[in-house]
Amino acid sequence: MASESRIIAEALNGGKHAGLLKTYMDKPVQELLKGIRNIKKQIALHEKWIKEPTEKVRDFYDVDDIYQKGLIEKWKRDIARQKEQAELFEEIIKIRCQS
Repeated sequence: MASESRIIAEALNGGKHAGLLKTYMDKPVQELLKGIRNIKKQIALHEKWIKEPTEKVRDFYDVDDIYQKGLIEKWKRDIARQKEQAELFEEIIKIRCQS
């Protein structure tokens, strides 16, 4: 596959997201599309928390700075992972359409 994405290539080689690829490779396209929609909702939610942390942690501004920074960084990592998962699902759909 000449145009496979880095995400798919890594997963096919047993790296990051290999389990997710194995689980979803044979799922119906409708299920993959639903997964993409749900992931995008989660991304939007995490972005909202980054902009206004008290939406998730009521006493966010009362906890220490290290905890605050840690939460923000975790939410950013979650977004990055979720974007990769959505890309993986999109790539699976593309592969199916080429077959």
